[in-house]
Order: sequence, then structure tokens, then C-alpha cells
Amino acid sequence: MPHSKYLADAVGSVELTPEGPFVAGSFTSLVLTYTAGPLGIDDTGGIKISYRTTSDMGKPQFKEPALAGYTTAEASNGAGLECLFDRINIRPWTHTIYVRAMKGFLRPGDRIVVRIGDTRFSGPGIRMQTNAERDFPIKVFVDPIAAYEFVEVPNSPRITLLPGAPAKWFGRLPTLRRPSEAFAFGIMPLDRWGNATDQYDGVLQLSGSRRIAGLPADIRLSKGQFGARIEGLSCAEAGDVRITVRDANGASWVSN
Repeated sequence: MPHSKYLADAVGSVELTPEGPFVAGSFTSLVLTYTAGPLGIDDTGGIKISYRTTSDMGKPQFKEPALAGYTTAEASNGAGLECLFDRINIRPWTHTIYVRAMKGFLRPGDRIVVRIGDTRFSGPGIRMQTNAERDFPIKVFVDPIAAYEFVEVPNSPRITLLPGAPAKWFGRLPTLRRPSEAFAFGIMPLDRWGNATDQYDGVLQLSGSRRIAGLPADIRLSKGQFGARIEGLSCAEAGDVRITVRDANGASWVSN
């Protein structure tokens, strides 16, 4: 069944804190506050907090406060809430935290506060999706009249997931070139999850397995750069060519 659009301007509003941005794959705690609109929420009605099926964001859980993903929900008026996490929404928003008002109801202006990755009980929070994304949507849907008829809250929150610190380097040379024919070398830092990252600030040392005309001994990358491309290289000798890259910590990677 598709989501309803009935009285969408009366189903309430939602706020997500902190606003971020967050590092992809990092642990954090998200506080989502839903404020009931003019319709309120009837007894056994509730909200769904959903994100895409393809996301590998950590799984929320409600039983182990010291473990990752621990999630809690509280109603400002003391209504009893029931929570579960499952794939229970319409694609692509299937990953869903479902919060129901099982003992009581919400009047207009009452709030439900959901802490996704609640760290108040020594837990580490919830792991963010590992792939960087500038516009990661978290959809909130409301069943105000307890008919399992959900309406999307206008302006559901979106967060930004940035790449993390460099963990390795991705370098590429062309597959075939004739001796002395010009070629280019491309290099890009990757974080631990394989995201291209612009978080490196330092000098890289370069060395070739053969004499490569035009290859500098080092290059500098600054934060904000996702990599570099060195043009105008050539090698007079026939045979395989490799370029070794060493970062400021002495770690090395070989490109070919």
C-alpha cells in the first residue's frame, strides 16, 4: 500500500540532532524528536523512522544498553511506547524503527524522543553508513489515527556523511604505452571503507620501478583534494612499470 498524503500538513514535525556532518562508518548518537501535529496520535498509532534498504548503517536494538545500536524512545506525556526494528516499510525505505503508542496517546504538541544509538548507558552509539553520502535521507512516517495508514512528515531530516582519514592509496597507470610515449599517473586516497577522501594533508614520496621521465620525487596533497594526476610522464625502457607511493607515516602502496 502506498503512503497516504491525507492531511500531510497536520501530522506533525520532526527535528534531528546533532545536525552533523558525520564521518562515514563512525559511531554516534542521533536524537530524533517528533512533535505531534493537530491530529495527535491515537492509541496504537505511531511513527516509522526509515532509511534505504541498501544502507549498511548499524542495526538498532532495544535490549542491550552497553552494546552498539542501543535505541530508546520516550513520550513527553508519559505514554507507554513499544519499539521494534525490521524491514517493514515500502521500498526503498525498508529499514525501519517502528515506535507505537501502546499505553496512551499523544495530543497535539506532545513529543516522542527517539535516541538512536543512546550513549547514556555506556554504549558506543550506532555505526553510521560506511559509504560517504552528501544527502542521506531519514524518512519519518506517522500513523496518527491508528489505521496503519502512514503519512510522511514534511521535511524529513537529511544528514551528510563525509569520508574519513586516509587508510590506503589507489593509484593507476595506463595498461599499454609504447616506449617514450607520454602517459599520466593518477592517485587518490581512500578511507578504511574505500571512500575517496579529501582528508589527507601531507607529502607523498614517489618512486618508479624503472626510470620514468617527468616523475617528481614527491607531491603534496592538501585537505580538500581528492587526489592528483601527474601528466607528461614517459619511460624509454620496454617492460612493466610500477610506481611506489609512500605517505608521511612510511606506509607504502604499489600501483601498476
